[in-house]
Amino acid sequence: MKVITEKFDQYGNMCETTVSRLVDDDEAACLTATLGTRPTHCNVCGRELSAFDKYADIALTQLVGYGSSHDGELVHIRFCCDCFDHLVDGCKIDPVIRTDGERGAA
Repeated sequence: MKVITEKFDQYGNMCETTVSRLVDDDEAACLTATLGTRPTHCNVCGRELSAFDKYADIALTQLVGYGSSHDGELVHIRFCCDCFDHLVDGCKIDPVIRTDGERGAA
């Protein structure tokens, strides 16, 4: 068994495999191989990430808790800018947090 730990760069972006539970050696190797490298395609639309998308580096990494069909799974979704904008713009409650700590567009 291994414990995989989180490592983030100075901007808060995940830069190494992240999981906060015990995993067996095979799963640890799979997670390291999958998350230890930067994806080259958007997980949502499947398009290759442009230089601008790679610079924006938009991703969601979450160890999913109870209540989802993905309970206990580590999910890592890489977004192109278009798919991320579509996700945020499609929310019924604005998820954007302004610099003053309030939610919603200024």
